[in-house]
Amino acid sequence: MCLSFLVSTFQHKKLVLLNECSQMTEPASLLPDARYQCQKLILVGDPKQLDPTIEGADSVHANGLEQTLFDRLILMGHIPTLLRTQYRCHPHISAIANSLFYGDMLTDGVTETDRQPLLLFLPTLCYYDVSRGTETSEGVGSFYNEAEAGFVFFLLQTFVLCGLGTERLGVITLYRAQVTRINDLLSSGGGDSKGVQVSTVDAFQGGERDIIILSTVRTKGMGFIDNDKRMNVALTRARHHLLIVGHHGNLSTNTLWGKVIQHCNRYADGVQCADEARFGMEQYLLSCSLALEKSAKGDNSQTSRGDNSQPCSGDKSQSSFNITQNSRRSSQSRVKSTRAKKSDIDSNISLVENSKSARKQRVKQGEKRKLL
Repeated sequence: MCLSFLVSTFQHKKLVLLNECSQMTEPASLLPDARYQCQKLILVGDPKQLDPTIEGADSVHANGLEQTLFDRLILMGHIPTLLRTQYRCHPHISAIANSLFYGDMLTDGVTETDRQPLLLFLPTLCYYDVSRGTETSEGVGSFYNEAEAGFVFFLLQTFVLCGLGTERLGVITLYRAQVTRINDLLSSGGGDSKGVQVSTVDAFQGGERDIIILSTVRTKGMGFIDNDKRMNVALTRARHHLLIVGHHGNLSTNTLWGKVIQHCNRYADGVQCADEARFGMEQYLLSCSLALEKSAKGDNSQTSRGDNSQPCSGDKSQSSFNITQNSRRSSQSRVKSTRAKKSDIDSNISLVENSKSARKQRVKQGEKRKLL
């Protein structure tokens, strides 16, 4: 945890301001106070998000080291001032945490116009059901889900191919084993998607991205994903798009996650089957590829007449649809292969029929010889 504080003089008294103090242990918060002989103290933090990360035996946790100075002052009767306006999330996204964790007391400092969709086919808020996925334990309290990791990888590839920079994309997952699986796919897949930040909830607190993909991993139980503070952080990192990937049969049985899914279902395309969504995105990319090819052919005819205008500038627009072109080539090769196999089968049938006919003729000739 990075200790952030400001020391100033206010009305001839030394003032200390501690930022993100809800993630500081109490001893860490007291250090700058004692060092600068604090006379006035301002604490800034969100007690409804993650507590300080404490490593050690259970006895360390039992002795209350996770309690922050912020929490202690509230228990002593000090009333905190709520900073009501949020300036990060699209209003549809912020409404989830506002309803679940803040009692609808927050207001939006940004509008839907400020957070318009980055891609036409992508919903602002969506829950993708990967019901065929299965959680796998690594034996150290961590889990991964191959089906979810594969779908997350597909989404990242699609966004990068559509021209979005990796600095705008982020993946949050609730288990370190899933972080490893997704990073392995990104490394082996090549391309520009390697630069995407993939982290656990704890590592992503304080961060934000234009598009956040949240992989919940679990299919048979809840574990620590059933944690208000961890959920609050995970659901409030996205500016334009929040895409939740999970197992509907498992998450819908939980009270909080069930409400998240219900909230997503209020909007058009807010709840989708992952396989159907993938097919739809592939079809969209294919149509864009065809449109690009048609535009390129028209541009070639214009160039022959002396017109040098380009329908798409730069290499990115051309390379962004290579995946669909490869898919079409693969489909065409499968069709050719099927036709070749059919031709082989037809020729084999013809050979068999010719063989039968020749055998019958030999039998007839033999019978004639016997009669003679």
